[in-house]
Amino acid sequence: MTKLLTDRQTAEQLGIGRSTLWRWLSQGKAPKPVRLNGVTRWRAEDILQFINEAAAAIAT
Repeated sequence: MTKLLTDRQTAEQLGIGRSTLWRWLSQGKAPKPVRLNGVTRWRAEDILQFINEAAAAIAT
């Protein structure tokens, strides 16, 4: 089963504030969340992939 994260948990994983997460989302810089019954969540694997891709981009 896929683990889903709240905006608070997602921001914590990324080391940013919640407002930065929402700003990045509006700018197309953050992974797209899923919406279930009016609740917004991020897939944990999407966040991990985002972190790994960002780290790889910095390394090159």
